[in-house]
Parts: sequence; structure tokens; C-alpha cells
Amino acid sequence: MADVRVTSKNPLQVVLIADDSGSMSGQPAEAVTEGIRDFLSKLQSFGKGEKNYFKLLLVKFGDSPQVVHEFTPILEVNSNDIEVTGDSGGTNMASALELVADIMEANPPASDMDPAPL
Repeated sequence: MADVRVTSKNPLQVVLIADDSGSMSGQPAEAVTEGIRDFLSKLQSFGKGEKNYFKLLLVKFGDSPQVVHEFTPILEVNSNDIEVTGDSGGTNMASALELVADIMEANPPASDMDPAPL
């Protein structure tokens, strides 16, 4: 197999799962929101804001999982719209992981030349 490179033709699938349960309310939720926004900003800076080197799958969870972005090209993501508030009830991480596994199984990399999801 050839060396796999991330390019705009075969972007890297980036998967983030964020805990939005009640235990995250207040400062922890603010810190997670800031961290996700900072991370997305860094991803968007690759390709000088002109090429999509990444696709984002973002799932938040509390009582149940919520898909925020399903492999959205990174330049189409407005990080200011992403917020973890800690008001989504209990901590049902298992359902979030199951949902992410299902989505990833339904959206595998297109070819052997595509990088494995991160």
C-alpha cells in the first residue's frame, strides 16, 4: 500500500464526541466548548482556508446522542455555532459510541488511498 496523504481530494475524517451531560454544566462545559472551537480553528487553517483537508463528525451526548455535524467539510463548519452547555441530562456515552460506530460504518473512507478516520 502506498503512503496515505491527506489532501482536499481525500480529506481526513475527524470524529469528536462531546459530553453535554449535567455533570459538565458551568466551567467544564465552557472549557470543552473553547477547546472544540480552538481545535476546529486549527483544522480550518490548514489549506489556508481554501481547501478542505478534513471532514467533521461531531456528536454531543447526554441522555441521548445528537449529531451536530455528520462528516461536514471543515470549511463549512462555523465553530461559533458549536456549544456544550451541560444541560442534556444523564451521561449515556454508550449510545453516543454506538451511534458514531454506525455512522462510521456507513461512511467508510472511499478508497485505500484515503486516510483512516481520526
